[in-house]
Amino acid sequence: MFCIVRAGHPRFRTGMSLEAFVEPKHAIADSTGTAHAIIIEQVLARHRIHRKDAVRVPGFHVLPMIVANSDLLAVVPNRLAQAFARFEAIKILSVPVSIPPYAVNVYWHERYHHDPPNQWFRGMFVKLHRPSKSQAARNGRSRSKS
Repeated sequence: MFCIVRAGHPRFRTGMSLEAFVEPKHAIADSTGTAHAIIIEQVLARHRIHRKDAVRVPGFHVLPMIVANSDLLAVVPNRLAQAFARFEAIKILSVPVSIPPYAVNVYWHERYHHDPPNQWFRGMFVKLHRPSKSQAARNGRSRSKS
């Protein structure tokens, strides 16, 4: 997980600090019941960190556009940050506390198990979210982590 802010954000010229993380308002991906929202909030609570949220959206994919056009900060998966950094004026920074990796799961109804479009979609999802060999080695796991 990484923080993203707009490129040129004056608060982050010299990088990230705990104070710099807490000070601005945040754009938050908050899909009910997703691991991301739960894990991030639990980790921050353990460190007694409270984010000031300005906007909550149901998914990650709009966060880079919101951040690139505001003074908000967002915590997003590394691959999303890297992918959007090519298209949006965002800066990628480390989160000031350690956030453990977590499983990303895909669920589907059994009637779609052999459905070609659904198989394609599941395959693409796994391909996009599967950790690199170096990430898997660091995590000591082979399951998909974000």
